[in-house]
Amino acid sequence: MGACGTLCSVSRSDDRPFPPGDPSGPLEDPAALPDEALPAGSAPGALTRTEPSVSLSALFGTCSRTGAWSAPEHATVNAWFGEVKLDFRDADLPDDGVVEVDATAVCGQVTLIVERGTEVELDGTMAIFGEVSRKDGQRRGANLVRRLLGDPTEGDDWNGPDEAEPMLLRVTGLACFGAVTVELI
Repeated sequence: MGACGTLCSVSRSDDRPFPPGDPSGPLEDPAALPDEALPAGSAPGALTRTEPSVSLSALFGTCSRTGAWSAPEHATVNAWFGEVKLDFRDADLPDDGVVEVDATAVCGQVTLIVERGTEVELDGTMAIFGEVSRKDGQRRGANLVRRLLGDPTEGDDWNGPDEAEPMLLRVTGLACFGAVTVELI
């Protein structure tokens, strides 16, 4: 390791150790748990959410969660001279679809990636010589093409996927000589 080491830490809201292989708060298989460990009324074999809160920090490095992972109800994210990237597009969301992220970027970058159509609240954020932004992710000219050729999602012949309840991403925090960005893709 060179002069600038990499630190990526993840912590839970309780003192339980992480299961091997996925420190982002995975789902546990109740069938593998003893009966007394199952919540009341849960069916054996059903998956249950176990993480109400998680903390991720990157110091002179990168920390990311992409692909299939269990999104917590609340995440505290810190990027100090580093980058934290959370991609919620394939994540298992809390039952109510609401995820709260408290993001701090000091000379670093926090990037939150969500599906287009996600409701995003950036009301509790502040930028000091930094940037807090919401970026649409459309390529330049996409609106012009849609106006000229029409929107393929309009009309009776659209056979796209059923739309689930939209996610609500509530972001609070601080960008100081850094950036907190929500990308809608």
